[in-house]
Amino acid sequence: VPTIMEGDHLMAEKISYRFSDIHAQDIVTFEDPIDPSRILIKRVIAVGGQTVELKDGHVYVDGELLDEPYTHGQMSYPLVPAPGVNLPDVQAAQYKVVIPDGMLWVMGDSRENSADSRYFGPVAADKVKGRAILCIWPLDHFGGVD
Repeated sequence: VPTIMEGDHLMAEKISYRFSDIHAQDIVTFEDPIDPSRILIKRVIAVGGQTVELKDGHVYVDGELLDEPYTHGQMSYPLVPAPGVNLPDVQAAQYKVVIPDGMLWVMGDSRENSADSRYFGPVAADKVKGRAILCIWPLDHFGGVD
């Protein structure tokens, strides 16, 4: 929210990832790492080999502050990780994570209301189902997803 609103129906395509890599800023659908029967949609923040830092409510990738207008100023604080997820202690209020090869760091645009990689850790790139490209319903939301 507000990039994708509750009740929006989206079209995702699967073809491009057969010929190209997943990139930061792509909005992807993937298997929920906690409940594989669910499909989630989040924005890719970093890919394997990159470093994500959360500092003072801001996101840095490879030491550079991300420009994230889609968060509408919401802060990106660490979350208490899911049981069994090995992420830095949320009490630190900031941390640094190196994303393993073949993995993605994903975050929801609504940072204050999103269970994302801050909760379930990096996501395996091979769990991505597709890239969201178009909102098709309701008609007043019709258009590209970015």
